[in-house]
Amino acid sequence: MNEQTRRVSPLSFLEAVGLIILFLTVGVWCAAVITMAIMALARYMGGTIGTYLMAAGADRVMRRCLMGWAALFIVVLLKRAGWQGWKDCGFSADTREASGRPWWANVLLGISLGLIILGSLSVLTLWLDFRIVTPVTGGREAFRRAISFIGSGIIVALIEETVCRGMLFRVLARVWSAWPAALLISMLFALAHFISPDPQAFYGSSGLQTSINILISTYTATNRTPAVLLTFINLTLLGIVFCGFVVRTRTVWLGIGAHAALVWGVKFFHLWTAVAPEGRPTLWMGQRSDFMDSFTVTVLLVGLSAWAFSRLPRMDSMLCRQGICWHVANEAYPQVTAWLARYFETGVLKTGVLLKDDDGCRVMAEAGLVLKSYWPKKGWAGIRFAVRPSRVRRAFRLGRELAAGGMATPMPLAWTVRRQCGFRRAEYLLTTEVIGAEPLTNWLERRVSNPAVRVSVMTAYGRLMALFHRNGYSNRDFKHENVMCSVRDPGMLSVIDLDGVRCLGRITRRRAGRDLMRVGKSLALLGGDGEDDVRAFFDAYNAGVPPCLHRHAFPV
Repeated sequence: MNEQTRRVSPLSFLEAVGLIILFLTVGVWCAAVITMAIMALARYMGGTIGTYLMAAGADRVMRRCLMGWAALFIVVLLKRAGWQGWKDCGFSADTREASGRPWWANVLLGISLGLIILGSLSVLTLWLDFRIVTPVTGGREAFRRAISFIGSGIIVALIEETVCRGMLFRVLARVWSAWPAALLISMLFALAHFISPDPQAFYGSSGLQTSINILISTYTATNRTPAVLLTFINLTLLGIVFCGFVVRTRTVWLGIGAHAALVWGVKFFHLWTAVAPEGRPTLWMGQRSDFMDSFTVTVLLVGLSAWAFSRLPRMDSMLCRQGICWHVANEAYPQVTAWLARYFETGVLKTGVLLKDDDGCRVMAEAGLVLKSYWPKKGWAGIRFAVRPSRVRRAFRLGRELAAGGMATPMPLAWTVRRQCGFRRAEYLLTTEVIGAEPLTNWLERRVSNPAVRVSVMTAYGRLMALFHRNGYSNRDFKHENVMCSVRDPGMLSVIDLDGVRCLGRITRRRAGRDLMRVGKSLALLGGDGEDDVRAFFDAYNAGVPPCLHRHAFPV
């Protein structure tokens, strides 16, 4: 979420919670009053409509009134949060399709995922004799009902995923962040499955007393048992999983497919099976046909949530060229396309300036961009290279996060990995080039004697280290070789190698000491550890970090 989006939207987390509480109290009470008026009018008018409403029951009518009030509150909340209209419903990504799959492929993938999970649980339940298969009379009727389940699954999935994940979650995630939005929306999603008034509460001595009884019964009609609490937790986790699907694909289609498959599968399983007469309810499997009272499902949903949120929304698009699929930053797509077509061919940069050439790594610059190439070394290092997570993918995301936070670092534009039989054989990272700069190593080797220049460089060095620690990043390799300084203004520094950077959220004094010890050793090698240099470094560093991290010398 960028800071501009945060400033534009007037909605705060507390305001959203306030609107929700207002709906759950005043909104439900108003729905009760309207329902009482509708039922009184139905008794008075009679006729076809009146008879239909009386047969449906007041509790069912109130549920429809609650849906109407919910729609009104959702519109108010979305408008306050900066909803951009019907195009902002999650049917298409706000950038090129992040996963490289069309919408129907995501739907099919979601259906497959839902059926595999539900099918596995169903088979396990039948195998353990917790449920038994029951014959259904009337084959044609059973077939008709199975087909109708498909229709209801599609409708339910479209409505709930569009409203809950496509509109509410995506909009609120832009305002706050993914996890608070997912937790709030998922808890509401779970609560909606329990909000239902008691039909007996609609009979009272006075209208006011009856409406209050209806309001209370809406939240107390459900039996308060451990199984109900576990069901609420599982429904919340299921909502978080669907939010995670949006995080991974930036659309609602994967969630729609999985949701539709779950609805159809649960109804079909309920139609053809029943609880075994001798079966006893257990915490691990439960008794419900949707398995929401099962602790096994709790463990499964926790794992799916971790997988779904294992990466942030993609910041890149796919570009396939010469059999290599590049992940390209959306705003740099035309630039990278033209650069690759002109300078890059079959894994080799045709021309360019060689900046670094080590065993397993080569860095070359051409036309304002820098290409970093990695390949396996010999021995154990080569095996680790083939199977470990991609370093260029991590550097791409980390570099863009740091650059967005104001860190002076080259902007990553694209990355790719070449594999053979599933093993990594080479990987490439394309970044912008730092123009008019030289490694800090070169500047230190010249041993500049001008005190003002040395103070400006060491001040910038300390300020850059403080920026890492203040934002929760540890840089274990912040040596002078990985820092560039401007030729015209040596006090302008930038970081060019992020292999040693880790996002820890909070930097402890011990962790900061290890980072600073590495800096101190690197400066000492080239005579940059003079008293004035160290003082300038730590004056700038201490000004940018909390008091608990303050130091006046490099740890040894």
